[in-house]
Amino acid sequence: MNPPNETNVRWDSLPEVLWDYILLRIDADDFEPISLTCKLFFSITDRLRTTLTISNSAVAVGVLRRCRNIKRINVHPRFQGDLVSLIHDISTSGLPIETLDLSKQMLFPSQGLLKVRKTLGTTLKTLICQSIRSFTDEDLVVISESFPALEELDISTFRYVERDYDFSSFRVGHITDAGIKALASNLARLRKINVSGFHMISDASLSALLSNCVDLSEA
Repeated sequence: MNPPNETNVRWDSLPEVLWDYILLRIDADDFEPISLTCKLFFSITDRLRTTLTISNSAVAVGVLRRCRNIKRINVHPRFQGDLVSLIHDISTSGLPIETLDLSKQMLFPSQGLLKVRKTLGTTLKTLICQSIRSFTDEDLVVISESFPALEELDISTFRYVERDYDFSSFRVGHITDAGIKALASNLARLRKINVSGFHMISDASLSALLSNCVDLSEA
């Protein structure tokens, strides 16, 4: 019996749907080095990427233009650039961003968010603002006015040290019942909220949330 004919198949001749299947099983954090391998992988990883962590505003615009399926954006704690300008770039990208993580930033970008509420405000469902150094009731008012479709909000604050950077100073904020009441009055779709670490709020805040946010399941 003659052995079967062997056919050499080049890796780049495999159908893209097969590469999609393979790359979807790889951690998205590894997409960057994989994308540098060849043009094919560059194109596929851009298409498959749904989460993006931004550490430098200089490269953000280009990546937002290439990766058209991004739904979650994490702003790195050591983000380099103007946060307000970044928020503007995200809003004008046309991407349907559902989750925005601004945790551990020095300031909450109220000015930037007020300007993009007509774009991001229609799609954003989850906003994460853990341990922002300066956070006040006025910021909660901005959130309530900017993101009426918001379903999950995390503004918790806590102390910890990450490598050589001490985030203990981030335990700063002046959230009171007034801010929570203003928030609850506009966010009718809110399902989850985390305000851990703030000690100037009382049962009045919980009462306001339960009265106005009928879908609330976790606080």
